[in-house]
Amino acid sequence: MSIATKTRLQAQIQQSREMLDLLDVLSQFDMLFQHFDTQIDQNAYDVAAADVASMERLLHDIRASSSLHVMDMMRTQTRMRQNQLHFALDAKVDAVCAVSPKKLELFPAHDLWPSLEVAHRLSFHLDALASSIHRHILVPILTDANLDPQIHSNTLALLTKPALSTANPAAVPLFAKALQHVLSVFQFIHAHWPDQASLGNVLWNAHAEAPLLALFVQSLPSSLADLAAFKAAVQPVKRERVLVAVRHSMHKDYMDSVVVSTTDHHSTLSSGKKKGSTDAVVHPDQPSELRVSLCASKLWTQVESLLDEASLDNDASKDVSLALFHTARDAIFLFRMGLASLHKEALVQDPRVVMLVHNDCILLTHHMLTCMYRRKSSLPRGVGLIDMVPDVRDFGEHVVMHFAKTQSDKMLASLHTCPVRPDMLDDAAFNQAETCLKVVLFQLQRIAQHWNDGLDVSATVLGRMLRPLLHHLMQSLLHATAAAGPMDKAIHSTHHLFQLWVDATADGSIFASPSVADKHTPNLAKFRLLTQLMVTDSWHEDMMA
Repeated sequence: MSIATKTRLQAQIQQSREMLDLLDVLSQFDMLFQHFDTQIDQNAYDVAAADVASMERLLHDIRASSSLHVMDMMRTQTRMRQNQLHFALDAKVDAVCAVSPKKLELFPAHDLWPSLEVAHRLSFHLDALASSIHRHILVPILTDANLDPQIHSNTLALLTKPALSTANPAAVPLFAKALQHVLSVFQFIHAHWPDQASLGNVLWNAHAEAPLLALFVQSLPSSLADLAAFKAAVQPVKRERVLVAVRHSMHKDYMDSVVVSTTDHHSTLSSGKKKGSTDAVVHPDQPSELRVSLCASKLWTQVESLLDEASLDNDASKDVSLALFHTARDAIFLFRMGLASLHKEALVQDPRVVMLVHNDCILLTHHMLTCMYRRKSSLPRGVGLIDMVPDVRDFGEHVVMHFAKTQSDKMLASLHTCPVRPDMLDDAAFNQAETCLKVVLFQLQRIAQHWNDGLDVSATVLGRMLRPLLHHLMQSLLHATAAAGPMDKAIHSTHHLFQLWVDATADGSIFASPSVADKHTPNLAKFRLLTQLMVTDSWHEDMMA
């Protein structure tokens, strides 16, 4: 074979290889184009963005064939699909975020952010959204003190509030109001887009920080003579914000609970006898974990923040420290007073709410007894929270005992409708009595179900509730007059009803164990013995008569 022939064959082989590689690339492009079109039709923008990225990698890897006309077509097709994706993503961003003058609407973004990141459009859209929010929302807030953000569902709107007449316009805390309103905007964005924290960072760093700082510097008093008036104007705003947050949390977060850790503390509720009572509740040592309401957990976090802020101020800011300290006290007072009215019905009907209130009082009183020690040297002399402990402690005890008394009285009233032993000769009377007793037992078991895993005094209180019920049943039997007819049936029926109560106190549905039941219910042993004596085989009809 001649050299020319060999060279020609090698060139043909090389061209064939290049053609095969080109065909393979074209085949990959064709599959990517088809897959991209399908994903765009299905609004799967994240997958479509990955397809565009694959197309760009293929174009980058092609070198030898990059001058071919067919590759120019592939580049054109890739750019077309890239533009199509960008247009679809832009439309999606406009759909989930509508910004207009003094109005911001946010909707769930789903998989939009990963799609934008894959398409290298995330930074562009974050900058655009931040700029639009700054122009239409933040700038009006910072320039017009009468605008107030109002949030309803997915919409934040700036509404004009009438300006309050004041003798000293300079005393109006413009910066404090503006900061509070800007904070509302950031909270609104985070609540609807919690997975996109970068928007808040861009909005703050690029647009909000500098204007707020300038407004703060502008709001500072020009001389020391105006400092007192400036503080008098700013302090009530912080106080109002804290108390409004506590009230809002009592409305929104009280049915949610969290487990908090506690260490080496005893129950703060009353452990001695009160005047006019025979035996007050004695609380055992508390466990290392306590289930409390989310509201109480947030409240104490806020109180500690206020106390820390007050303790950091120097002697020149004594008035500020006292204002922060009294705000913390008022937050606790508002919590105690607000619960009694906001959840008035639940406190006599819902055992779970009763448990949370009781545990909240334990948590607050424990912390109030100890929180001032490490801050004592930094706070003004004579301040403290210990004087509030008795009221909070008594409130927690009153809620539990009032609920127990109310429910016990209702159950006792139901038992009064049950027929006594002589009426057990009638099947209808027996069925009525059985239904009544089972309903009362179910109510007790429902209360115990909520209390046994969260209320440390559940056994004591349940024992108090059970005592008068057992006493009534025994008195109904022992003081009943004999009735004519076969006594075996009456004894058997009564034994069956009493045995329901014995089993309920021993199966763990009310008390943790029979020994716990006997400890907290003194007349339970007598009731159990009376039930055992009613075994029909051990008695003759004339003896029971």
